[in-house]
Amino acid sequence: MIEITSPLTLSAILLEIRFNELVTSALLVVGAGFCILASIGLARMPDLYMRMQTATKAGTLGVGCVMLGVGLHYRSLDVLVQCLLVVGFLFLTAPIASHLIARAAYMVRIRPWEGSSLDELAGCYDEETHTLVSTPDAHRADVERHSGRELHGDETMFGRPSDDGGPPRTA
Repeated sequence: MIEITSPLTLSAILLEIRFNELVTSALLVVGAGFCILASIGLARMPDLYMRMQTATKAGTLGVGCVMLGVGLHYRSLDVLVQCLLVVGFLFLTAPIASHLIARAAYMVRIRPWEGSSLDELAGCYDEETHTLVSTPDAHRADVERHSGRELHGDETMFGRPSDDGGPPRTA
């Protein structure tokens, strides 16, 4: 039991407790807010790629803040270290998993939303070898050299864009 000899010591202890509770509460509220934003993003985003981006970023930040809040709440070094390990593991694995899932989705031709303004992988995927090349021009030259067929500059793995602005058509 701690023996308190002066009112100054009592006020310092109460101030420390209040500050710890304030920081813990703030981390929990911010974390819950990010988790709610992630769930709203999952419901509102138009395609798989945007949903994954929203869930990964906001979800990782949300769970990270909640875990840090839990670690600070218990005031135990063991619990804090465990929470930091969970946050570190989550920050290392969630973006990588999201990237791999998005790449697999692109490779099986799940179309991006029509309003997407940029497809950086367009023309870089070789369907025969299932590999990516660094630039669409390198891929185009490689395919033309080996197959004898000419690719058009506006061709993507989803086909050539139609002239009427509709969905791409296959060659």
